[in-house]
Amino acid sequence: MVVKRVHAGSLWHAWRSETGAVLRSYVSQLAEIMRSLHSWQPPAQLLARYAAAECPEAETDPVAIAASTLTPLSASQLGRLIEHARAATFTDQAVLDTIAARLAEFAARITLSRDADAVLHGDCTPANVLVQDGRVVALLDFEWSRRGPRDIELALPAFVD
Repeated sequence: MVVKRVHAGSLWHAWRSETGAVLRSYVSQLAEIMRSLHSWQPPAQLLARYAAAECPEAETDPVAIAASTLTPLSASQLGRLIEHARAATFTDQAVLDTIAARLAEFAARITLSRDADAVLHGDCTPANVLVQDGRVVALLDFEWSRRGPRDIELALPAFVD
């Protein structure tokens, strides 16, 4: 990808120095950028590439599952990874038991619908957002771009303390 070079700072650094009003403006601008991305309909050729990168539900090889796109894996795929981890040396079985129980609890309550998948940035963290003079001027690092539920993009608030 070739893009115009932008001289700006990251939202990561701005978060600690800007006022609340400026930060709210950045978040609003970023929300509009993400809304535009999520509403974009890619050409069929790109959709085919995204589909080819997905991990089939029936996949049993833990390496293939773990190496697939970061679109949320199903509960059964995550369960296969947990079972694979149980056989690894120095694995804390109690931790895996806790993870498996939480996964089962979550899977019983929530069904993740893939019907409305959108194109996701996939790594929308403050470090990948460039800001300058009160404006979001760039969104970087689209290498994790994929299709999935828009809610995945909500990782942004998790990175800011």
